[in-house]
Amino acid sequence: MRAIAIGAFDGVHLGHRKIIETLVASENESQKQKLSAMIITFEPIPRAVFNPNFKILTTIDERLNCFETLNVNEVLVVPFNKEFANITAEDFVRNYLYQKIGFTKLYIGFNHSFGKNREGNYDFVKKINLPETKIIPCEPIVFQDTYISSTKIRNYLINGEIENANMFLGRKYSIAGKVVKGKQIGQKIGFPTANIIVNNQSKLVPKNGVYSCEVIIDESKRTSLKGMTNIGYRPTFYDNSEKNIEVHIFDFDEDIYGKQIEILFQRFIREEKKFDTSDDLIEQLFNDKKNCLSR
Repeated sequence: MRAIAIGAFDGVHLGHRKIIETLVASENESQKQKLSAMIITFEPIPRAVFNPNFKILTTIDERLNCFETLNVNEVLVVPFNKEFANITAEDFVRNYLYQKIGFTKLYIGFNHSFGKNREGNYDFVKKINLPETKIIPCEPIVFQDTYISSTKIRNYLINGEIENANMFLGRKYSIAGKVVKGKQIGQKIGFPTANIIVNNQSKLVPKNGVYSCEVIIDESKRTSLKGMTNIGYRPTFYDNSEKNIEVHIFDFDEDIYGKQIEILFQRFIREEKKFDTSDDLIEQLFNDKKNCLSR
Protein backbone atom coordinates (compact mmCIF):
# COMPACT_ATOMS: atom_id res chain seq x y z
CA MET A 1 0.00 0.00 0.00
CA ARG A 2 1.18 3.47 -0.88
CA ALA A 3 1.00 7.06 0.22
CA ILE A 4 1.49 9.39 -2.74
CA ALA A 5 2.33 13.05 -3.26
CA ILE A 6 2.24 14.66 -6.71
CA GLY A 7 3.92 17.80 -7.99
CA ALA A 8 6.74 19.46 -9.85
CA PHE A 9 8.57 19.95 -6.54
CA ASP A 10 10.79 22.57 -8.18
CA GLY A 11 13.39 23.54 -5.60
CA VAL A 12 12.34 20.85 -3.08
CA HIS A 13 12.06 23.75 -0.64
CA LEU A 14 11.01 23.70 3.03
CA GLY A 15 7.32 23.56 2.09
CA HIS A 16 7.92 20.55 -0.15
CA ARG A 17 10.08 18.94 2.51
CA LYS A 18 7.29 19.19 5.07
CA ILE A 19 4.93 17.37 2.69
CA ILE A 20 7.55 14.70 1.98
CA GLU A 21 8.37 14.18 5.67
CA THR A 22 4.66 13.68 6.38
CA LEU A 23 4.41 11.34 3.40
CA VAL A 24 7.35 9.23 4.55
CA ALA A 25 5.85 8.93 8.04
CA SER A 26 2.43 7.81 6.69
CA GLU A 27 0.65 4.81 8.18
CA ASN A 28 -2.55 2.95 7.44
CA GLU A 29 -4.54 3.91 10.55
CA SER A 30 -6.69 0.78 10.62
CA GLN A 31 -3.75 -1.62 10.37
CA LYS A 32 -1.01 0.57 11.87
CA GLN A 33 1.08 -0.44 8.89
CA LYS A 34 3.69 1.88 7.44
CA LEU A 35 2.88 2.89 3.87
CA SER A 36 5.38 3.02 1.04
CA ALA A 37 6.10 6.70 0.30
CA MET A 38 5.89 7.54 -3.41
CA ILE A 39 6.57 10.83 -5.17
CA ILE A 40 5.13 11.44 -8.62
CA THR A 41 6.88 14.27 -10.39
CA PHE A 42 7.16 15.55 -13.95
CA GLU A 43 9.97 16.11 -16.42
CA PRO A 44 10.15 18.62 -17.85
CA ILE A 45 8.41 20.78 -15.26
CA PRO A 46 4.94 21.60 -16.67
CA ARG A 47 5.46 25.37 -16.66
CA ALA A 48 8.56 24.95 -18.83
CA VAL A 49 6.52 23.13 -21.48
CA PHE A 50 4.21 26.10 -21.95
CA ASN A 51 6.90 28.78 -21.45
CA PRO A 52 10.25 28.06 -23.17
CA ASN A 53 11.85 30.95 -21.24
CA PHE A 54 10.89 29.52 -17.85
CA LYS A 55 13.88 28.86 -15.59
CA ILE A 56 13.95 25.97 -13.13
CA LEU A 57 15.37 25.86 -9.61
CA THR A 58 16.29 22.18 -9.70
CA THR A 59 17.13 19.75 -12.47
CA ILE A 60 15.51 16.32 -12.39
CA ASP A 61 18.76 14.82 -11.04
CA GLU A 62 18.83 17.38 -8.23
CA ARG A 63 15.22 16.65 -7.35
CA LEU A 64 15.88 12.91 -7.31
CA ASN A 65 18.89 13.41 -5.02
CA CYS A 66 16.73 15.44 -2.62
CA PHE A 67 14.02 12.75 -2.61
CA GLU A 68 16.61 10.10 -1.81
CA THR A 69 18.00 12.19 1.04
CA LEU A 70 14.46 12.49 2.46
CA ASN A 71 14.04 8.68 2.41
CA VAL A 72 11.31 8.49 -0.24
CA ASN A 73 10.74 4.82 -1.16
CA GLU A 74 9.60 5.25 -4.77
CA VAL A 75 9.74 8.02 -7.36
CA LEU A 76 7.81 7.98 -10.62
CA VAL A 77 9.00 10.54 -13.17
CA VAL A 78 6.19 11.21 -15.66
CA PRO A 79 7.25 12.58 -19.06
CA PHE A 80 5.24 15.79 -19.43
CA ASN A 81 4.06 17.24 -22.73
CA LYS A 82 1.04 19.11 -24.09
CA GLU A 83 -0.76 15.84 -24.86
CA PHE A 84 -0.40 14.71 -21.25
CA ALA A 85 -1.61 18.14 -20.10
CA ASN A 86 -4.95 17.47 -21.82
CA ILE A 87 -5.77 14.53 -19.56
CA THR A 88 -8.63 15.52 -17.26
CA ALA A 89 -7.93 15.70 -13.55
CA GLU A 90 -10.52 13.01 -12.80
CA ASP A 91 -9.07 10.65 -15.42
CA PHE A 92 -5.57 11.20 -14.01
CA VAL A 93 -6.64 10.52 -10.43
CA ARG A 94 -9.14 7.72 -11.00
CA ASN A 95 -7.55 5.77 -13.85
CA TYR A 96 -3.87 6.59 -13.51
CA LEU A 97 -3.21 7.07 -9.79
CA TYR A 98 -5.93 4.95 -8.23
CA GLN A 99 -6.34 2.03 -10.62
CA LYS A 100 -2.88 1.69 -12.23
CA ILE A 101 -0.60 2.76 -9.39
CA GLY A 102 -2.79 2.39 -6.32
CA PHE A 103 -2.75 4.41 -3.14
CA THR A 104 -4.28 4.60 0.31
CA LYS A 105 -3.37 8.22 0.98
CA LEU A 106 -2.93 11.10 -1.45
CA TYR A 107 -1.28 14.32 -0.28
CA ILE A 108 -2.08 17.51 -2.19
CA GLY A 109 -0.30 20.84 -1.64
CA PHE A 110 -2.33 23.94 -0.77
CA ASN A 111 -1.63 25.61 -4.13
CA HIS A 112 -1.16 22.54 -6.32
CA SER A 113 -3.46 22.09 -9.31
CA PHE A 114 -3.25 19.61 -12.16
CA GLY A 115 -5.07 18.12 -15.12
CA LYS A 116 -6.71 19.79 -18.10
CA ASN A 117 -7.33 23.48 -17.41
CA ARG A 118 -5.70 22.89 -14.01
CA GLU A 119 -9.04 21.85 -12.58
CA GLY A 120 -7.60 19.27 -10.18
CA ASN A 121 -6.97 20.31 -6.56
CA TYR A 122 -7.81 19.06 -3.07
CA ASP A 123 -11.50 19.98 -3.20
CA PHE A 124 -11.90 18.45 -6.67
CA VAL A 125 -10.26 15.13 -5.75
CA LYS A 126 -12.18 14.92 -2.48
CA LYS A 127 -15.46 14.94 -4.45
CA ILE A 128 -14.38 11.94 -6.57
CA ASN A 129 -14.86 9.83 -3.43
CA LEU A 130 -12.49 6.95 -4.16
CA PRO A 131 -13.08 3.85 -1.97
CA GLU A 132 -10.71 3.20 0.94
CA THR A 133 -8.59 6.26 0.33
CA LYS A 134 -7.82 9.39 2.27
CA ILE A 135 -7.16 12.72 0.53
CA ILE A 136 -5.00 14.96 2.70
CA PRO A 137 -4.50 18.72 2.15
CA CYS A 138 -1.03 20.09 2.94
CA GLU A 139 -0.99 23.55 4.47
CA PRO A 140 1.63 26.10 3.39
CA ILE A 141 4.77 26.64 5.44
CA VAL A 142 5.06 30.23 6.65
CA PHE A 143 8.43 31.85 7.31
CA GLN A 144 8.55 35.42 8.64
CA ASP A 145 4.88 35.95 7.65
CA THR A 146 5.55 34.78 4.07
CA TYR A 147 4.37 31.58 2.40
CA ILE A 148 7.29 29.54 1.10
CA SER A 149 6.93 28.90 -2.62
CA SER A 150 9.09 28.19 -5.66
CA THR A 151 7.96 31.50 -7.20
CA LYS A 152 9.17 33.50 -4.22
CA ILE A 153 12.52 31.69 -4.26
CA ARG A 154 12.84 32.35 -7.99
CA ASN A 155 12.23 36.06 -7.41
CA TYR A 156 14.78 36.18 -4.59
CA LEU A 157 17.43 34.72 -6.91
CA ILE A 158 16.57 37.11 -9.73
CA ASN A 159 17.03 39.99 -7.29
CA GLY A 160 20.25 38.64 -5.79
CA GLU A 161 18.66 37.93 -2.40
CA ILE A 162 20.58 34.70 -1.95
CA GLU A 163 20.26 34.44 1.81
CA ASN A 164 16.45 34.67 1.63
CA ALA A 165 16.38 32.07 -1.15
CA ASN A 166 18.60 29.75 0.89
CA MET A 167 16.36 30.14 3.97
CA PHE A 168 13.31 29.08 1.96
CA LEU A 169 15.19 26.22 0.30
CA GLY A 170 16.67 24.94 3.54
CA ARG A 171 20.04 24.65 1.79
CA LYS A 172 22.39 26.68 -0.41
CA TYR A 173 21.20 27.30 -3.97
CA SER A 174 23.65 25.81 -6.45
CA ILE A 175 24.50 25.49 -10.11
CA ALA A 176 26.70 22.83 -11.68
CA GLY A 177 28.74 22.96 -14.84
CA LYS A 178 31.87 22.11 -16.73
CA VAL A 179 35.05 24.17 -16.39
CA VAL A 180 36.18 25.58 -19.74
CA LYS A 181 39.05 27.77 -20.86
CA GLY A 182 38.34 31.48 -20.79
CA LYS A 183 40.37 34.58 -21.70
CA GLN A 184 42.62 33.94 -18.66
CA ILE A 185 42.39 37.58 -17.59
CA GLY A 186 41.97 36.50 -13.97
CA GLN A 187 45.26 34.62 -14.16
CA LYS A 188 47.04 37.75 -15.35
CA ILE A 189 45.77 39.93 -12.49
CA GLY A 190 46.37 37.38 -9.73
CA PHE A 191 42.79 36.10 -9.42
CA PRO A 192 42.55 32.99 -11.64
CA THR A 193 39.01 31.86 -12.29
CA ALA A 194 37.24 28.72 -13.43
CA ASN A 195 34.81 29.60 -16.19
CA ILE A 196 31.62 27.53 -16.09
CA ILE A 197 29.26 26.30 -18.77
CA VAL A 198 26.06 25.41 -16.90
CA ASN A 199 24.97 21.82 -17.50
CA ASN A 200 21.29 22.61 -17.89
CA GLN A 201 20.53 25.81 -19.78
CA SER A 202 17.05 25.93 -18.22
CA LYS A 203 18.59 26.33 -14.76
CA LEU A 204 18.04 29.73 -13.16
CA VAL A 205 21.27 31.71 -12.82
CA PRO A 206 21.11 34.36 -10.06
CA LYS A 207 21.34 38.09 -10.68
CA ASN A 208 24.60 39.50 -12.10
CA GLY A 209 27.15 40.40 -9.46
CA VAL A 210 29.75 39.00 -7.08
CA TYR A 211 28.86 36.28 -4.58
CA SER A 212 30.48 34.51 -1.69
CA CYS A 213 30.31 30.79 -2.40
CA GLU A 214 31.47 27.27 -1.74
CA VAL A 215 32.78 25.07 -4.54
CA ILE A 216 32.59 21.29 -4.78
CA ILE A 217 34.98 19.71 -7.28
CA ASP A 218 35.03 16.04 -6.33
CA GLU A 219 31.38 14.97 -6.13
CA SER A 220 32.30 11.66 -4.49
CA LYS A 221 34.07 13.37 -1.59
CA ARG A 222 31.72 16.39 -1.38
CA THR A 223 34.64 18.45 -0.07
CA SER A 224 33.81 22.14 -0.35
CA LEU A 225 36.28 24.96 -0.95
CA LYS A 226 35.68 28.65 -0.30
CA GLY A 227 35.58 31.10 -3.17
CA MET A 228 33.79 33.97 -4.88
CA THR A 229 31.74 33.88 -8.05
CA ASN A 230 31.22 36.61 -10.60
CA ILE A 231 28.18 36.51 -12.87
CA GLY A 232 28.08 39.07 -15.65
CA TYR A 233 29.75 40.64 -18.66
CA ARG A 234 33.21 41.68 -17.34
CA PRO A 235 32.69 45.34 -18.36
CA THR A 236 36.19 46.45 -17.26
CA PHE A 237 37.71 44.50 -20.14
CA TYR A 238 34.91 44.14 -22.69
CA ASP A 239 32.24 46.41 -24.14
CA ASN A 240 30.17 43.61 -25.66
CA SER A 241 30.82 40.35 -23.86
CA GLU A 242 28.62 37.30 -23.49
CA LYS A 243 27.28 36.59 -20.02
CA ASN A 244 29.87 34.68 -18.05
CA ILE A 245 30.00 32.66 -14.82
CA GLU A 246 33.44 32.43 -13.27
CA VAL A 247 34.58 31.40 -9.83
CA HIS A 248 37.82 32.22 -8.04
CA ILE A 249 38.65 29.48 -5.53
CA PHE A 250 40.70 30.75 -2.60
CA ASP A 251 44.16 29.24 -2.05
CA PHE A 252 43.76 26.78 -4.91
CA ASP A 253 45.95 26.28 -7.97
CA GLU A 254 45.06 22.87 -9.43
CA ASP A 255 44.21 22.39 -13.10
CA ILE A 256 40.47 21.61 -13.26
CA TYR A 257 39.76 22.28 -16.94
CA GLY A 258 37.14 19.85 -18.20
CA LYS A 259 35.98 18.89 -14.72
CA GLN A 260 32.49 19.21 -13.33
CA ILE A 261 32.08 21.55 -10.38
CA GLU A 262 29.18 22.75 -8.29
CA ILE A 263 28.89 26.32 -7.00
CA LEU A 264 26.90 26.81 -3.79
CA PHE A 265 25.87 30.45 -3.31
CA GLN A 266 26.13 31.98 0.15
CA ARG A 267 25.84 35.78 0.01
CA PHE A 268 25.52 38.60 -2.51
CA ILE A 269 28.63 40.78 -2.14
CA ARG A 270 28.17 43.59 -4.67
CA GLU A 271 26.86 44.63 -8.06
CA GLU A 272 28.93 44.14 -11.18
CA LYS A 273 30.89 47.31 -11.95
CA LYS A 274 33.13 48.72 -14.66
CA PHE A 275 36.46 49.90 -13.22
CA ASP A 276 38.67 52.61 -14.76
CA THR A 277 41.86 50.56 -14.44
CA SER A 278 42.98 47.00 -13.74
CA ASP A 279 44.56 48.21 -10.49
CA ASP A 280 41.19 49.51 -9.31
CA LEU A 281 39.64 46.14 -10.09
CA ILE A 282 42.42 44.25 -8.28
CA GLU A 283 41.95 46.41 -5.19
CA GLN A 284 38.23 45.71 -5.25
CA LEU A 285 38.81 41.97 -5.65
CA PHE A 286 40.98 41.92 -2.53
CA ASN A 287 38.17 43.67 -0.67
CA ASP A 288 35.66 41.20 -2.07
CA LYS A 289 37.77 38.28 -0.89
CA LYS A 290 38.07 39.81 2.57
CA ASN A 291 34.32 40.26 2.66
CA CYS A 292 33.72 36.67 1.59
CA LEU A 293 36.01 35.33 4.32
CA SER A 294 34.57 37.58 7.01
CA ARG A 295 31.82 35.06 7.79
